[in-house]
Amino acid sequence: MSLLSPSCTAAAPPPEHVAVPVQGVRDLAVRLLVARSVFEFDAGTVAQRMIEADQFGLPQAGIATLPGTLDCMAAGDVDPRARVLTLQETPAIAVLDGSRALGQVAMTKAVQVAAAKARQIGTATVAVSNSQAIGAPSLYTRLAVAEGFIAFCTTSTGGATVAPCGCQEPGTASHPLSWAIPTKHGPVVTEGTTCELIDEDPEGNMLGFGLSFVMSVLAGPLSAGRMPLHKTRTASADGSQHFLYLIDPNHFADMMRFEREVGMTTAELKSLPPAPGIDRVRLPGEREAERARQWQETIPLAPETVAELRRRAEEKKIAIDW
Repeated sequence: MSLLSPSCTAAAPPPEHVAVPVQGVRDLAVRLLVARSVFEFDAGTVAQRMIEADQFGLPQAGIATLPGTLDCMAAGDVDPRARVLTLQETPAIAVLDGSRALGQVAMTKAVQVAAAKARQIGTATVAVSNSQAIGAPSLYTRLAVAEGFIAFCTTSTGGATVAPCGCQEPGTASHPLSWAIPTKHGPVVTEGTTCELIDEDPEGNMLGFGLSFVMSVLAGPLSAGRMPLHKTRTASADGSQHFLYLIDPNHFADMMRFEREVGMTTAELKSLPPAPGIDRVRLPGEREAERARQWQETIPLAPETVAELRRRAEEKKIAIDW
């Protein structure tokens, strides 16, 4: 499943980056993962999520992470052939055991499970335990919003790295999170981390600290995992937990009225006078969507990433022509 709309004019790669063909990178990623015993279907899912991350301008979740993922499998932290299992289930919720499978595989399944439930009863919550890093939560809220759902996703990977208000030592983590809302003008998609809201002033407001704590609970004990403060090994060894919540607006409101009100508001927001130096008002996630439409045939990768991919290909005797 692709998240992208029809192509715009291809963009030039950012400075110091190389434009590489999407199909070529996808094929190489799949072959390298399969060489590590990953099922071909799962390898395709992982490659697709990584490529989407690069297309949306999220390189920290993109193809550059593939070598590290392969190394985690070699170290035994990731089970390349694991199956995602259902631990608990009701009509409205599910708790999945990621079985130390690749995080992109577990989280993509979580979206599918939640979507089926939300269509039936209006909302769905899926927690994923014993998993691995998923990249960026917005990749999964975008999957859900493309099907008409309001979506929220957060994840917990690694131990405590952020000192909260009033503390001298790390006590919480910087959890990435994303909301997505469907609109006539395209989805409104937020992407950020709780760390961005933590005030360095010891007497500052507690919003970021509080949200970090809440995300730690949702993607921790509620997902059959631990709080960041109690994770002491490497991120891949300790594993990750994820939390997903979907809402089907059809069950809550008259859809014509909902779409009209949200559509009118987004149109009015976009028509507001832009600030000096800004060409036009954009909704959250719109710039990323514009960027993705420009990077359908190629994606920009750092030269060192391209060199490492070529080295890995040569090591596995995989011929590439880019």
